[in-house]
Amino acid sequence: MASCILGGRAIASASATSLGGLSSDRLVAFERAAGSSAPQLATCDNFDLADGDLAGRTVSDALRCNGLAWAVHAGTWTVGGGWVSATGATPAVATLTTALSSATVSARIAGADVGLHETGVVLDHDGVDTYLVASVVGDVVPSVDLRLVDGGVATLLASSPVTLGPSVVLALTRDGAAVTVHLDETLVVSLVLDGAAVATLGTATGAGLSASSSSVTIDDLRVSPPTTP
Repeated sequence: MASCILGGRAIASASATSLGGLSSDRLVAFERAAGSSAPQLATCDNFDLADGDLAGRTVSDALRCNGLAWAVHAGTWTVGGGWVSATGATPAVATLTTALSSATVSARIAGADVGLHETGVVLDHDGVDTYLVASVVGDVVPSVDLRLVDGGVATLLASSPVTLGPSVVLALTRDGAAVTVHLDETLVVSLVLDGAAVATLGTATGAGLSASSSSVTIDDLRVSPPTTP
């Protein structure tokens, strides 16, 4: 049997004599090289460096996650045990400045099923107080809410009742005017922003986290070009 690599494919051939003389033809098998559909990360953070204040801290894997540093816009954000949580503001907000206004931001949220809170992910933060935020809302009837915050004033764009487990993954995607929110890879919100909302968000590129309770912790932040979970 002989084999070779051609154009990214492994080609193996066997003659009839190697297969008991069943055929005079040669058998050829092709195996296509595996490819990856995972989008390139704009940034990410697993919060697995030393415990302490998040403000000004570089993301934990500086090479893979492009060495961005956290800016805290409201509240106090603290890293502990490989997670991050916030106190002191409702909502507390922290972001990383990416190069993307259309993007997907996702994070794992633990403790989402206990108590009253709003914990989520942020896109298109302008560095002050205007941004798009998707939140897991712990309440009598839990929900995922999508809000546009303009100059610190929040407008509810959509809300969907959900069932929460102790650990969930929330993902917010904006692709131009189209916005979706997924919870554990299930689509829970889908809408198209109107022209006024698109103009309000502009070309801001901050992406990160929002929280209202220190009892809920966040991990595995990922920001990439727009993608569907």
